[in-house]
Amino acid sequence: MKSCRQTVILIFIILFCFFVKPHMSGIIYAGEIPNSILKKYSENLYIIRSGSGETFESAAESARFEISKYFESNIRGETLVNQWMKARTGKGKPDEMRSTEITITIKITSSRDLPGIEIVSTRENKSKKVFEVWAALEKKSYSQSLFEKIRKIDENVDRKLADKEGGNIRRVRFLFQSAKSLMTREQVLGDLNLLKQGSEIPSRNSLFSAVMNSLDSLIAGAFDTGLVFNSGIDEKVRSALIKGIVDAGIRVKEYQDIQSSTSAGVDLILSVEHKVDFPVTKATVSGKDFVFNWANWMISLKAIDPATQEIIETQLFNDKVSGGSEGQVRERMLNKMLKTQVPQITSWIYWVIFKPEK
Repeated sequence: MKSCRQTVILIFIILFCFFVKPHMSGIIYAGEIPNSILKKYSENLYIIRSGSGETFESAAESARFEISKYFESNIRGETLVNQWMKARTGKGKPDEMRSTEITITIKITSSRDLPGIEIVSTRENKSKKVFEVWAALEKKSYSQSLFEKIRKIDENVDRKLADKEGGNIRRVRFLFQSAKSLMTREQVLGDLNLLKQGSEIPSRNSLFSAVMNSLDSLIAGAFDTGLVFNSGIDEKVRSALIKGIVDAGIRVKEYQDIQSSTSAGVDLILSVEHKVDFPVTKATVSGKDFVFNWANWMISLKAIDPATQEIIETQLFNDKVSGGSEGQVRERMLNKMLKTQVPQITSWIYWVIFKPEK
């Protein structure tokens, strides 16, 4: 009986394999592509994919997307930072948080700009109200554009890494921009390898790791942020902000004013203003009187260039909480600031430091 069941299962598998055409890794086999297309666009020279949609535009976009999926198995930009991140773990909370923040800020998507995709055939099925579109990408032409992209990336990265002028903030930004460019380069090289065109171009993974290490070390050991609080700030708010920034791995020191922080030679000045009011509202519900205490607050941030005293960026956070007493709403305000706003502030500070190229 068991042998009979095995025989039936085996026959089913054979029949299934015979009647169902395989679609592995997004590959469309030659038998599915119309011969009229294959006569002009050989699969040895082109990547050919189809797409469908209710309009020509949606069908064409679908076909382009199917071509981009050909490269999905290639390395993603975040793979490199994840590999680097693994080598940075286990070195203490500030170090891990700083490294994490750097990787979050620096990661890029795996989306690709694929120039040269050509729509080679369009067919409308009026009864089903569907368009079918075939698109093709010439491998040689696309490879040439990838070679050129790598050449430009290498020139740009080498120029920035050789530039020793300016202060730490300029150096940090050059390292950050170089790391992002090197991740893009590895994606491009992976695409070339899928097209069997990139064997003569070496990887620069080791340089990427070196740049990330330099960036991390510079933030940890040399980049100084001067913190200037405007008068009247709540002491608990002040302590919470300082702790959050320090825990995120940012070197920070408080100064009395902007002038004193500039004289100390900091790389970035952060001016902080915190305003809060505690209104009381009353309401009557089902004949009962209720009193509600509120805390409405805002945190205003200004990032200032010490060299020019110019404001680089500004950011504003505001929120409110309620409670049974002023003491309770103060406590809830601090808890909410620590939980939501302080992480947002530290992320914003990193963004200001790295300041991506426009």
